[in-house]
Amino acid sequence: MTTDDDADEKWEKYPGHTRAKHNLLKYYLDIWIKMLGDKDRKIRIFDCFAGRGEYYPEDSVEPLEINNIQTDAEIHGSPQIILDLAVKYSGNVGDVECVFIEKKEKNASILKDNLPDNDGLPETVSRKVVSGKFQDKTIEMVRRTGCFGPPTFFFIDPFGYSALEYDTVTEIASTDQFEVLINLMAEQVVRWQDADKQHEVIQIPFGQENWREELEKYEPEQWDHKAVGYYCKRLEENGPDHTLAYLVTEENTEKMKYYLVFGTNSDYGMDKMRDAMQNCGPGEFAFAPQRSELSQDQATLGEVTEEQKISKIKSYLLDNFSNETKTFDKVVREISTRDEYWPYNRGQLRKAAKELEEDGEIDVMRVTSKTERGLGGDDLITF
Repeated sequence: MTTDDDADEKWEKYPGHTRAKHNLLKYYLDIWIKMLGDKDRKIRIFDCFAGRGEYYPEDSVEPLEINNIQTDAEIHGSPQIILDLAVKYSGNVGDVECVFIEKKEKNASILKDNLPDNDGLPETVSRKVVSGKFQDKTIEMVRRTGCFGPPTFFFIDPFGYSALEYDTVTEIASTDQFEVLINLMAEQVVRWQDADKQHEVIQIPFGQENWREELEKYEPEQWDHKAVGYYCKRLEENGPDHTLAYLVTEENTEKMKYYLVFGTNSDYGMDKMRDAMQNCGPGEFAFAPQRSELSQDQATLGEVTEEQKISKIKSYLLDNFSNETKTFDKVVREISTRDEYWPYNRGQLRKAAKELEEDGEIDVMRVTSKTERGLGGDDLITF
């Protein structure tokens, strides 16, 4: 029997995989607010399945720290994390509007009590709790709060997958300066994809009646579970230009719990989320404590030393940027969109480029960096 979303037992634990999800959200939103926040414009953050903003403390891991707001919740949820970051940067950016949508009135009422009132927030930060379904309220609230103009981030974190209405998600995610982070309960999709009684329900996130036939034909290149790759493919057909997926497993086993799917129309956003996914989990593009060697670039599984990784990056740069001149940031962005699951970070890329410069393989004209020891930003690299 399925437990209702407003049943107390749904909130009795704060497991490691939930903390990992919140960690990725916090890591990226911290960058996103600084990246898009501007004193002359508003930005918005939507938590589309906001829940109670509260977990019960029994048998739970330590929550992430919040430092800028007060809450009565012993273990707080994503709404407090979002609001805490908004307040953190309130002196440096313009208006930050936080909208928390929760379909269950009981949960919404508890959430209101667990958040500070607007009177207790900085003048440039506001919060609104909205009771209703994601697919019914999200577009309506987008239009009420500034329509499709202001930069907007959507955290879409349902308990299941039936609420991920394809047309709603793609309308949001196709909009310039809109980004989405979606919890895709892929374990449930994999479990039920062959069950006829679930055919119409699983059709909802995929957005097509013949999803089963298309999924059968889909040949993944990078995925443990091809339903996730197919979902990303379907999103990109009518939604964001780019997607990334982050595997989250149970902390004590190798069993998949869900994937966090990121969608953006920005090369820069893609680059920053790649960094977030690589830095937040013990595996590459994954929170998978029991699979620490996990890599979605199968060619790198045998690499065990930093020197081997740097060597591979150097070869890649020379092979793919020969006779071109580009800024360091442009190189990073092109790699992140050309090879989405590039398994190396910005620091490793910088080290490889500096070694190529020392070897006389490339020339660098420093624009951003103050000394020859630096490399980044608008520094021009001639390959």
